[in-house]
Amino acid sequence: MNKIILLAAATAMIMASAFTSAAEARMRNGTFTGPRGGVTTRSSQRNCAGGTCTGSGAVTGPFGRTRSWQGSRSCAGGNCTSQGSYTGPAGNTWSRQGSGSCAGGQCGYGGTVTGPRGNTGSYSGSFIRW
Repeated sequence: MNKIILLAAATAMIMASAFTSAAEARMRNGTFTGPRGGVTTRSSQRNCAGGTCTGSGAVTGPFGRTRSWQGSRSCAGGNCTSQGSYTGPAGNTWSRQGSGSCAGGQCGYGGTVTGPRGNTGSYSGSFIRW
């Protein structure tokens, strides 16, 4: 269940950022100390130029277990395509391919996810861009 939640969260973050624009490069690093003293670190980077963005990141939990992700997207004329992968602490990898579009402030997206055993699923959604 935790894997599904993490995968859903990673997919949502990737898709939410899929509709940003402008050239940019960004790195984020941080440390979180939990109520019992456990430390979690996070690092990520994203580079965008010419309608294409790539990004990657990793989170290492208090017991040294690392989760990582990478992805890319390309956009032109309000239409975007994206792909990415997520690797869990045991080395299992999920991959994702999707597309989305925006018109008049209304955006929609969808795609497929393939799990480490070859099982597939789909996702879709919409949001209003302010």
